[in-house]
Amino acid sequence: MYREIFAKQKEYFIGGNTLDIEGRKAALINIKKMIIKYESDILEALKLDLNKSPQEAYITEILPAMTELDYAIKNIKKWTNEKKCKGTIFSPFSSYSVKMEPKGVVLIVSPFNYPFQLSLIPVISAIAAGNTLIMKVSELSSYTGRLLVKMFNSTFEPELIYCTDVEPDNFEDLFELEYNHIFFTGSTRIGKEIYGLGKKNLATMTLELGGKSPVIVHKSANLKLAARKIIWGKFLNGGQTCIAPDYLLVDKSIRVEFISLLVEEIKTQFNNALMDDTFVKIIHKRHFARLVELIDGMKVAFGGAYDESTLKFEPTIIEEPPINSRLMREEIFGPILPIMYFENSDEILEIVKKNPDPLALYIFSEDKGFNKFIIDSIPSGGCCINDVLVHLMSVDAPFGGRGNSGLGNYHGLYGFKTFSHEKCICRSQGWFDMKLRYLRGDLSGFINILKKFKGW
Repeated sequence: MYREIFAKQKEYFIGGNTLDIEGRKAALINIKKMIIKYESDILEALKLDLNKSPQEAYITEILPAMTELDYAIKNIKKWTNEKKCKGTIFSPFSSYSVKMEPKGVVLIVSPFNYPFQLSLIPVISAIAAGNTLIMKVSELSSYTGRLLVKMFNSTFEPELIYCTDVEPDNFEDLFELEYNHIFFTGSTRIGKEIYGLGKKNLATMTLELGGKSPVIVHKSANLKLAARKIIWGKFLNGGQTCIAPDYLLVDKSIRVEFISLLVEEIKTQFNNALMDDTFVKIIHKRHFARLVELIDGMKVAFGGAYDESTLKFEPTIIEEPPINSRLMREEIFGPILPIMYFENSDEILEIVKKNPDPLALYIFSEDKGFNKFIIDSIPSGGCCINDVLVHLMSVDAPFGGRGNSGLGNYHGLYGFKTFSHEKCICRSQGWFDMKLRYLRGDLSGFINILKKFKGW
């Protein structure tokens, strides 16, 4: 089945049908109209899948996609223009430029946690760059998945975009095809499997994974504001966010005060979460059971209650879990916040290096020297100082991980580049030929002059 769709898309692409910039812009406008048309259905599906309130669903799912669309529609002409670049002394009358070419047929695999936003944004980048695509949406967020299949397959011809929510048991040939690019959002474990499949066909890849994103709270921070932002960012979407604060490293001298502020903020923002009809549930019983296991035997400073019948898990704070526990080795991806304490910077680095290359690094501090030390010492996909999550929201900045947290980046121009090949073009004059390039004799004199001129 997928091999037939792939063949049609490849033929469509080779035929040059995606090269026209106005055609790409028209497709993006159609996506925008499609979202507007199905907005109420999207909100309903997200409520059924994750119990998202209309407000949270709009702000975290629809708004980012619409913002990305507007930005791409506005800038696509500029992005596709050839860019001039410097030439070489061996071809002084030649002009050099870089042309952005679409890669071809791409596969996009989206996750369950933000099933709408994280499906739409890579699709927008792929279409803006001039590709055809097959999109595999998550079967776990089944209501949103089925809606996306309906939306895309009724709006676009399968030669350009084809959407499927097939379950893993029925993948058939989906991952065996010779895609030109694969874009995957999900766990590191599955990402490694996708990478292994893709490299067989030399496909370029973008892997948006996750990991354990630390939050470092220095004694100089505005503690009340830090607690408010951390609690919001951690428990948004029921903690099921790839860049959610995964664990806290708090200066030991502010231990008692900061714990108190965190608990106060949970009670303010997520009071009685198990009974709150707007608090997001855990996506699946398997994920729910895993979270229950993670806190077994741990020191619970706050929370710890859950309701298996509704798949809701109360915002929970765990104090000083063993460093070798599953809680400190695995990405939590749920409403559990472990806290550890430090007395000096070396202790921070010692803990973080056990889970290197986090997708996000968060620092709450007013000490500029401390901030610089942490940023310089801890490699990460992205970083926020005195805030969480918001670095993801810029359409003018790259988002992506490194090492175990991902490969490549996207958003705005960076997403356009991800799905494009940057081709160098050299245009030489037909009448000019530099004889020097053909010489086989002693060129030491010329080389010495060149070195002196260049200061080498």
